[in-house]
Amino acid sequence: MNLEIFLKQSSPILDVRSPSEFLEGHIPGAISFPLFTDEERSIVGTLYKKEGKDIAVKAGLRFVGPKLASFVEMAELLAKETKELRLYCARGGMRSSSLSWLLTTAGFHSSVLSGGYKSFRKWTLERFSQKYSLKVLGGFTGSGKTELLLKLKEEGSQIIDLEDLAAHRGSSFGQLDKKVQPSTEQFENNLAWNLSSCNLDQPLWIEDESRMIGTCCVPQDLWDQMTAAPFFWMKSTKEERIKRLIQGYGKYPLEDLTASVRRLTKKMGLERVENIVKAIEENHMEIAVSAILEYYDQAYQYSSQKRHPIRNDLPFNH
Repeated sequence: MNLEIFLKQSSPILDVRSPSEFLEGHIPGAISFPLFTDEERSIVGTLYKKEGKDIAVKAGLRFVGPKLASFVEMAELLAKETKELRLYCARGGMRSSSLSWLLTTAGFHSSVLSGGYKSFRKWTLERFSQKYSLKVLGGFTGSGKTELLLKLKEEGSQIIDLEDLAAHRGSSFGQLDKKVQPSTEQFENNLAWNLSSCNLDQPLWIEDESRMIGTCCVPQDLWDQMTAAPFFWMKSTKEERIKRLIQGYGKYPLEDLTASVRRLTKKMGLERVENIVKAIEENHMEIAVSAILEYYDQAYQYSSQKRHPIRNDLPFNH
């Protein structure tokens, strides 16, 4: 089944590749349903290279044989009512075809993705070269850019929340929520999935970010569009920003906050950082946040001015 038809269906998607392959990147919403463990896959792959296909297939059958009943039982839990499932492996070859045969024998209707995950990755990368009507929202740290994006979404505008997709706030304090970031490949998959539902003729709001959001990297083609797009500056006083940041970050344990500050030592210098840490420990949060903003404002002013030399006023109230 070709990718376009495959993605339009509503039945559960089973990724039959190994757990590590799934973790590196998968179709959003897919369920890990590995035919082989990572170790088993490695053994079969080595046999294929050294001794040929026939030997590798026999080894694979020995690994899979004892699992056949459990595969059917798991499939029943996932699609008990409809008996319909979608499957893919790396290239749409033996792993997905073998499981499809088993499930068909057990009374399921299964669709196998032609070209497998490789075809989805091609689709993903193509999304970034499409031309979007981007509008980039900028402003100093604490201006409330993410809140405004979410408000725009509630009002019916198209948005892309890069920080949410990357599971990171995009600063030294980005991992305070202790979320596990996706791989860059999975970040691209999730981003492409969101972009695919956008109307290319309508404005698409996106927050001004560095290309690296934690460990996730914004794709080059989309990054080029972001740096060339109209840039809108969100104004907010420093007092308002300090209050908003204390409300947002004050809930975290002191040790997590001070650890985040200390990660800035190379950029801010040891003395400045230790003064901020002391202020946090003594609960002088306004002093601490004000000092941190002095660094972030200067750094962001330079980087945003370089990316977007022309600033526009927002075309609406906020």
